[in-house]
Amino acid sequence: MTLTCLMYTVISFLAWRIFLRKPYTLFWHLAFIAATARWAFPWLGSGFISAPVMALLVEFSALGVIFFASMGHCFRANSERVLRYIFACAFVGCSVLVWSTLVSPHDGLRESAVPAVSAATAWLLALVIFRYRPEHLSADHALAAVLALFGVVQVLAATRAFGLGRIADVAALQAQQHVEMLTLPIAYIAISTLVLFVFVSDMSHKLRGMAVLDQLTGLLNRHGYEGLGQLAFSKALSGDRALSVVIADLDRFKAVNDRYGHAVGDKALVHFAQQLQTDRKQDDVVARIGGEEFLIVLPDTTLDEAERIADAIRLTTSASPVVDNVKPLTISASFGVAELSDEDDELSDMVARADRALYRAKRRGRNRVERAGQHALTLSETTLRRL
Repeated sequence: MTLTCLMYTVISFLAWRIFLRKPYTLFWHLAFIAATARWAFPWLGSGFISAPVMALLVEFSALGVIFFASMGHCFRANSERVLRYIFACAFVGCSVLVWSTLVSPHDGLRESAVPAVSAATAWLLALVIFRYRPEHLSADHALAAVLALFGVVQVLAATRAFGLGRIADVAALQAQQHVEMLTLPIAYIAISTLVLFVFVSDMSHKLRGMAVLDQLTGLLNRHGYEGLGQLAFSKALSGDRALSVVIADLDRFKAVNDRYGHAVGDKALVHFAQQLQTDRKQDDVVARIGGEEFLIVLPDTTLDEAERIADAIRLTTSASPVVDNVKPLTISASFGVAELSDEDDELSDMVARADRALYRAKRRGRNRVERAGQHALTLSETTLRRL
C-alpha cells in the first residue's frame, strides 16, 4: 500500500507542477504525501518508536490526509464556510487522539477518533461538491457519491471502535484493526483514483479554454468567436431578431510597438480589451481576431445601438491612458459597425461589411466610428491596406 500511495504522490506532483499550479492541487498533493507517511510509518519505525508514539504518528498522518484533501476541495469550490468546519473537525480529532493516547488512555475513543472525523468531513465534502461547484462534471459526481458512501462506512467503523471500551480486549482490538486494514486501502484507492480523474477533468477544461481564448487578453480568439458568433447569427435569422457586429482596430499600433516596445504594446492591447468588455451583456461575444483587431457580436442590437456602443468605447479609450512605468500612453481606436441584412448568408458577410466601414474610418482620420452599407465589398476596397 505504501508503494501505491507513493505512486499517487508522484502523479499528483506532476499534475500540480506541470499542468495545474492551483492551490487546491497543492493541498491534494500534500494529502497524498500524508497518506504515504500513514502507511509507511509502521513499516519504517516499528523497531525504533514506542507503540503509543507510533499509534499517534499513524493517526495524525491519517488526519493529515483528511485535512489536506478537505482543504483542497474547499479551495477548489471557494467554500470558506465549510473550510472553517474542516478546521474544527481536525482540531477536535487531534485533541481526542492526544487525550485518549497520552493523558487518559481510552482504546475505544482513540480508535474511533479518525473514523468519526473522516465521516464528518466526507459528508461535508460531498455537500461541497454537489452544491458549490460552478460546473458539475461526471468525475465530481462520482467522487461525491463515493465520499458519501465512505462517510457511512466510517460511521459504522467509529461506532464499532468506540464499543471497544477504555481497555479493549486484545482479540477485539486486533479484529478492529484487521477490518481497517481490509477496508481503508480499498477506500483510499477508490477516492484517490477519482481525485486523479478530477485532475484530468480540470486539465481538459483548461486545455479547451486555451484552445478558444486569446492568452494575452483573455478574450475569445478567432476560433472561439466563430462558434458563438455563428450561433448568435443563426438565432437572429430564425427568430427575426436584430444583430450587429463591431470591428475595432487600434490606431497606429505599429508605431506604439516601435516607439515604446512590445511590452507596452501588450499593455495597450489588454487595456483596450478591458474597455471592450465593460458593460457587455451576457450574450455579447467579444473576441480578438488579429494583432490589434477586435470584434464584438451584439445580439438584439440595432445598427444605431451598435454605433452608440462603439462610440462610447471610443470615447472611453481616448480618455483612459494606458498606465506604463514611464508615463501614461494615450491610445485611440477606429470602429466599423454593421447590422444583419437580408443579403447576409453568413456571419462573415456582416463582418466583411463592418471591416469595410473600419477601412473607411481609418481613411477619414482614425479615432471614429463608421457605419457599414448593405452591400458586399467592392474589389478595390478589399485590396486596401490599413493606414
